[in-house]
Amino acid sequence: MGPLARRLAVLESLIGEHRGRPAEISRAQRTVETWASSVLAGATLTLAETRSLLERGIVSGTRPFRDYLLVWGYGQGLDWVVRQRPSRPLFTIAELRALHVSICTPLGLVDAAARNPGAWRITRLTATPGTTVATPPALIAREVASFADRFAGGPPSDESPFLWLATMHERFDRLRPFAIGNGRVLRLLLALALVRLGLPLAAVLPREARAYRRARIRADAGDLYPLAYLIARGVARNLEPGVPRSALVPLSALADERLSLAALRKAVTRGRLRHVYIGARVYSTRGWRNDYLERVAAQR
Repeated sequence: MGPLARRLAVLESLIGEHRGRPAEISRAQRTVETWASSVLAGATLTLAETRSLLERGIVSGTRPFRDYLLVWGYGQGLDWVVRQRPSRPLFTIAELRALHVSICTPLGLVDAAARNPGAWRITRLTATPGTTVATPPALIAREVASFADRFAGGPPSDESPFLWLATMHERFDRLRPFAIGNGRVLRLLLALALVRLGLPLAAVLPREARAYRRARIRADAGDLYPLAYLIARGVARNLEPGVPRSALVPLSALADERLSLAALRKAVTRGRLRHVYIGARVYSTRGWRNDYLERVAAQR
C-alpha cells in the first residue's frame, strides 16, 4: 500500500462512523462550496462577496456582472442539493439536467451559450492540454444512460466509497454532456452523491486548484488515489467536530517546541490530525493535537 493509499485509509476510518446519517451542512459550508466551485469556474468574487450575495442578496464589489450570475446559479443548485437526505438512487438523469438548468438560467441573461439549459451538447468540444477528448455529441444520450446505470446505485459495500466517487468524477469528466458548465454540474453532482450517502460537502478550495487539476489528469491516466484523497479530505474537514466551538483554535495556537506549525499543517494535509474548517481557515483542538502526538509516539 502506497503513502497516498494509507492516508486515504486513515481518512476513511475517520469518516466511516458518520456515513449513512443525514449530514449537518451549515450555511458556512454551503457558502464556501459555492465560492470555491465558482472560483474554479472563473468567477472572481471573494468569499465575503459570495456570502453577501447568497445570504443577503446584496451585490458587493465591482466584479463583472456575469460572475455574480454564475455564483447565484451555483448557489441555487446547491440549495436544492443540501435539502436532500440519504437515499438511493444517488441521482437521476432528470436531476442531472435540472442541475444544469440551475446554473445556466441566471447566466442566460448575458451568455447566449447558456440559453438552452438542460440540453445535451450538439457540438464537439475542443480538447485542451491535460483534458480528455469529450464524448461525441451523437453518443451523449447513450453514454449518459450508461453513466447513470453504473453510478446511480451507489458504491458497492466492498469498495472504497472515495475511490468509487473518484471513478464517477473521472467518467463524467470524459462525458462532458453539456455545451457549458460541465465542471460546475460535476461538482454539484458530487455534492448530491455525498449528501445522499449521508456525508457533508467536499469543496475544492482555490488553493487546491492546482492539486485538483493534477488529480484529474492522474485519474484520466488510471490513478484514482490523488482525486479520491482530495474528495475524502474535503469531506473530513466538514465533519461535525463534536466539540464546543470555543474549544477550536487556529493551528498556530497549537504549535510549540514539540510540534511546529509546519508539522501541524503537514499532519492536516495528510489527514492525520483531526481538524475542521471555519470559512477557509483550519482549526483543531488541544485534545485532537494530543491524540495525534500519542499516535505518533506509539508508531515509533
